[in-house]
Amino acid sequence: MADANEEKKLVIQVKDGEDIVYKYDDMNDGQQVLFMKAELLNKELQELKNQSEYKMEQLQILSNHYAITLQNSLQKEYQFENGEKYETKDESATKTQ
Repeated sequence: MADANEEKKLVIQVKDGEDIVYKYDDMNDGQQVLFMKAELLNKELQELKNQSEYKMEQLQILSNHYAITLQNSLQKEYQFENGEKYETKDESATKTQ
């Protein structure tokens, strides 16, 4: 994060690769208002991006958990022996066709 004592400035990159630097203190009142609005919006956009990425991580973890739980449940229900499927309900194995 920028230091409170650091001078605010707007850096615009132009086509030839050079940067044009505008100092906040050199801007008129209207330009300073626009600068502050743009700065607030950029912070909000970054925060929203971070929150979205965090939520996506949470959903991916939950999705993986459900997939693993389902897989484990299915593996307990069916047991494969010599290529044949057997149900393992109620501790007794019955051959299925």
